Parts: sequence; structure tokens; C-alpha cells
Amino acid sequence: MKLNFWAFLYLSLMIITIQSCVLDNNTLTPTSQFTITFEKGPLAGQNIELISNNSSYDLQFYTQKLSTKISAQPLEEKSQNSLAQSSSINWAWLGDEVEGNFKASFFSDPNVNNSGDIELAYKNNDYITCSIPKNAAITINSYGNVGETVDGELNFIGVIDYNYNMLNKREPTMVTVKFSIVRGPDSN
Repeated sequence: MKLNFWAFLYLSLMIITIQSCVLDNNTLTPTSQFTITFEKGPLAGQNIELISNNSSYDLQFYTQKLSTKISAQPLEEKSQNSLAQSSSINWAWLGDEVEGNFKASFFSDPNVNNSGDIELAYKNNDYITCSIPKNAAITINSYGNVGETVDGELNFIGVIDYNYNMLNKREPTMVTVKFSIVRGPDSN
């Protein structure tokens, strides 16, 4: 009888140990992802792959304004992290929470000429910034529920300012931002 008790105890402890090692998908923090490509500038043609772990506030739908606001900060590079905490990307668009084509607008005032900014500040004091113009083209491929992702692409021609590897310049460029952003809670 004692052997059966010890065998049962051993088996129970093994099961508890194995269960504690299995990842619970509900406890994993989702991350928002951005891939930015500049046609010109110090990183021309390269995909700058960024993530944000501040998922609950990266994207919010505002029910009274029928508007979606993106505000992701801080951003981190996937491959390395030489970005400072102040690195961010933000823009907005008017429209319901559906798939389709939209135009970028400034969240607080749709009449403003810029709808947002890309600000990549590096720890070595280099920077790349670009304003996102009003009416930049946005394609939403999927608009998930709260906790799911909103996937799409933002395309525009803007002016890039940079001080990168001792090269300081300002020039027009085509910009593509592909994104998969975790949707946070709705707001009023």
C-alpha cells in the first residue's frame, strides 16, 4: 500500500511540474509590429522592423468620433535596440472599425495639414524624423476586435529629416509603413 501512495505522489508531482512548464497563451503580452521603408535617406530601401509592447494603447477606436488613433511609444528595433525611449509613430484616420481604404488625419483636428509623425531617436543622438501628411493613403486589411490586431499599410510622400552617421540632411521621400497593431480598449 505504501508503494502505491508514493507512486501516486510521484505521478502527481510530475503532472504539476509539466503543467507549470507549459506556456499559457493567454498570459503572453501581444506586440504591435511596424515595418517602415524609406525610399531615400540613410536607411533607403531597408526595412526598419519595429515593435511596441505598449499594446493596450498603441491603437484605440474612438466611438463618438468614429476615428482610429495610433500612438505607439516607445518603439524597439526587432534585430537590435539602439532606439531611445522617445522613438514613436502616430497618426489617425476617420471611419468605422472596418476593412477598406482611408485617408490619414490629425486626431485632434482633421483640418491640420499633418496627420502624425515618425520619430526614430537613436541612443547615440542620431535621428530620423518624418511628418505624415494629411490624406496619406491607408489600407486596412483586417480590423480585429479589442486584443486582436489591425493589419494594414500606410503610404505617403513626405519630407525626411535626419542626422545619421554624421550626415545631416532633409529631402522628400516615399514612405511605406506596414503594420500589425494590437487593438486596445475603445474610448469615447
